[in-house]
Amino acid sequence: MMKNKDKMNGFTVINKREIKDCKGVMYEMVHDKTGAKLVYLDRNEINKTFAITFKTEPQDDTGVFHILEHSVLNGSDKFPVKEPFVELLKGSMQTFLNAITFDDKTMFPVSSRNDKDFMNLVNVYLDGVLHPAIYRNPNIFYQEGWHYEIRDTKEEPVYKGVVLNEMKGAFSSVDELMVSELKKMLFPDNGYKYCSGGEPAHITDLSYEQFLNTHRKYYHPSNAQIFLDGKMDLDAVLALIDSYFSGYEKENAGKAIEMQRAVPACKHTIAYEVTEEGELKNRTQICMAKTVSSYDQIEKNTAWQVLSSVLVSNNESPLKKAVLDKGLGESVELELYDGIQQPWAVLTVRNTDEDKYDEVMAAIKETAASLVENGLDHDQLAASLNQMEFHYSEKHEPSGLMYGKSVYDAWLYGGDPESYLNLSSVFESLRKKIDEGYFEELLKEFLLSDDLQTLAAVPSTAKAQEREKAEQDKLANAKKSWGSETDQYVELNQKLDEWQQTPDTQEQLSSLPKLTLEDVSKDPFPLPFSEAEVKGVPVILHPSQDNGIVYMTYYFSLAGITREYLPTVGFYSSLLGLLPTENMTVAMLQQEVRRDLGGISFFVDAYSPRNVHDSCIPVIGVNCSVLKKNLNKAVPLILEIMQKTVFDKDKIRTLLKQDNEDFRQGLIGNGQGAAIRRVSAHSSAEGVFREYVGGYASGLYEKDLEEHYDEKIDAFLNECEMYTEVLFSKNRMTASITGEENLSAVEEMIAGVHDVDGMRAKVHYPLLEDKKEFIQIPAGISYSAEGGNITDSGMSYEIGMQVMSHILTYQYLWNEVRVKGGSYGTGFAVSQNGNCTAYSYRDPDVKHTMLAYQNAGKSLQEIAGSEDDMTDMIIGTIAGGEPLMSPSMQMSAADIMYFRGVTEDIRKQGRRDLLAMNNEKLGSYCEALTKTMDSAAVCVVGNDDALEKCRDEGFKTLEKI
Repeated sequence: MMKNKDKMNGFTVINKREIKDCKGVMYEMVHDKTGAKLVYLDRNEINKTFAITFKTEPQDDTGVFHILEHSVLNGSDKFPVKEPFVELLKGSMQTFLNAITFDDKTMFPVSSRNDKDFMNLVNVYLDGVLHPAIYRNPNIFYQEGWHYEIRDTKEEPVYKGVVLNEMKGAFSSVDELMVSELKKMLFPDNGYKYCSGGEPAHITDLSYEQFLNTHRKYYHPSNAQIFLDGKMDLDAVLALIDSYFSGYEKENAGKAIEMQRAVPACKHTIAYEVTEEGELKNRTQICMAKTVSSYDQIEKNTAWQVLSSVLVSNNESPLKKAVLDKGLGESVELELYDGIQQPWAVLTVRNTDEDKYDEVMAAIKETAASLVENGLDHDQLAASLNQMEFHYSEKHEPSGLMYGKSVYDAWLYGGDPESYLNLSSVFESLRKKIDEGYFEELLKEFLLSDDLQTLAAVPSTAKAQEREKAEQDKLANAKKSWGSETDQYVELNQKLDEWQQTPDTQEQLSSLPKLTLEDVSKDPFPLPFSEAEVKGVPVILHPSQDNGIVYMTYYFSLAGITREYLPTVGFYSSLLGLLPTENMTVAMLQQEVRRDLGGISFFVDAYSPRNVHDSCIPVIGVNCSVLKKNLNKAVPLILEIMQKTVFDKDKIRTLLKQDNEDFRQGLIGNGQGAAIRRVSAHSSAEGVFREYVGGYASGLYEKDLEEHYDEKIDAFLNECEMYTEVLFSKNRMTASITGEENLSAVEEMIAGVHDVDGMRAKVHYPLLEDKKEFIQIPAGISYSAEGGNITDSGMSYEIGMQVMSHILTYQYLWNEVRVKGGSYGTGFAVSQNGNCTAYSYRDPDVKHTMLAYQNAGKSLQEIAGSEDDMTDMIIGTIAGGEPLMSPSMQMSAADIMYFRGVTEDIRKQGRRDLLAMNNEKLGSYCEALTKTMDSAAVCVVGNDDALEKCRDEGFKTLEKI
């Protein structure tokens, strides 16, 4: 065991201590030659985590640190392949592999359960961040950052680049616009006023030279902080790190971020995009924001999370209720932006009008003043604190990464890395302060201060045209300035195309450290469960948890509910727990849940047995987590919600408006999800179910219900009454619980639900028929999905198709859609019912992308015929199927296996089949894939530009939501 002042491979231990809440020992070390800092959290955890992080305070809005985060993993001195990051995704047993740009730091984390793989990942990442290929290959900058795309001197240029398109997508969200503007208002004296991800209008101001100079300045060991977690060969890991760091001399570490002084109160107004005049009313967002603490005020930052849940967590919470009751907005949210040097809070009133600004401010301040004077609900504070401590004590994944982020929350600024890892004493302290006016003082410091910054985000139908015109003017001026040198930019694109289309040589690929199939377990990660029966109800039994937490899920069959009524089921399920019951107000209900349980949540889902796509098992379910000592309190609360919810018209109207706004924003920010659901509904019953309970069809139903509320609400209420009486019956029920000793809870549930006749049967739903559909959104970017069911081609689903999916995602589509097309994300998925779906995310050219989808089968044929070694792809596929899972996630995964009829023997045979995959087997899928994509359905969620490009493709434009 190491102790203080011990030396190991260039590092010296400067502090050692036990971290009880993490069940581990923390070692703080410093690299003797460069001054680099390192924290190792020695826990009994098989998954090993490494992260190297650089302090990167932005100096402008060009997003240079974001572009660097993408670029340094595109080849390095030791590993001269085009994209080591992608090669690792293809063939590593990684459990986490990514890079993250924060407001003031850039983090490069990896993790793996496999010792050899972990060392490989650390090696590649260290060489990437310290010795990247960006200095000898400007194409990396042009691809990942931005470039002028022009292939003929007579053409007009356009902007292309992966980060540019990512941020165009991000800035299509009104929330991103508001956060960006608020940071400018709150932090005029330091780098927090800039967007570290990059504002689209300014990303194109960044030069290649500035990009390189920024790397030289910041990516140095003296500016690095390394975090390690889990059981590992520490001697070998430190030796590897030292082999990189020892080539550097010590420099001054990155300068401290200037603390922001208090700034005078100010009000700003910004515009955000909407598409139609009818969207202008009641669509203004009003924000109030202020810095509320500093990184080292651990207790205060924890208290803020509690305060937020009490003030706005439901429509009966005091601040939200004050706004809703006066008709001044549709929702109220309160967030703490922490993980930075000076955390700040923002209260947002959603969907109001600009001319109501004074009324909104008055209502908020009057309510806050009353709460400060008369006191907050102390029982609610205590309950919220209980629930927060419950979730703090649970295991979440990826735990190593989450611990690492918590360490940096103080360590980056010179604070104690333990600060946010040992919060047990903080919870105890805050309990004592509930009755001392502590939380009331926090509220007073925020909303009743005289330096509150306020912002109104106002909808504008002209904003999109203004944004587009500004970009076109900037492009035109750029081309005009080139004069006779335009051909240089054409040549730049030709060189970029050539580089992107030239595959790595075998010699280059051989430079990367690899695993072999012998390094991979011959058996899948265990998901043990057994089957039992209690009073005629099937029960899925899972192992007991050693943390004293019991997890339970109750599933109720939705057999008998036809497709047209599925949207009502989806909306019905979303209301459970958010409405009062016969015996409790919403506040009382949530107080009991927070005080006594980890949580209760209702959901709807469907599961198809393997190789069955024309039917599925649809369910409405409820999840619950509870400490064993409180087990007797769980079922009564679940039954109270299930059987005695009061479906109040006025309260439902408010929740409906909030739900519709969430769906609209989801379309803009994550449109690929809606596109995937829509496409899947053309080829499987499971896809139909998910589309109608949570996709576009569901969104359209709820939009129509809001618009015709008075005439249609009674019919919905009748449906709710029927669902409550019929669905929650023991004859429809399947139970799932951890610990056989906890079956008394299942017995109590069976005794409490109805005994109405029902069935646990597979259901057939009619598939959608229109093959090409377009959903229009106000955004700077688009999304798409295309797919069908491979069983329609005459071939059954096989586990080897997961290797096909992995290859198409990280080899073919990555190169065609992301690298060449500039889309931020893309992928291909195949499900056990045979559904095959390709998709794109934040895509600048969906027409190019759809062509790539159509050529998937041809590409797969070429790959299968190349006789390239498939080891990497097999290993990557296995890794993708064994993600890190918390206990509740493992339980859910096992439940899905049960419903799909997947036994442990089937899983083990699947592992053997994967390990035996070869090019011949891959080639056998090509014809079926080609047929599937030839007859595939396609859905685009896109902007006006994408719609114009798709007009000649026969798309049906769906009603806007």
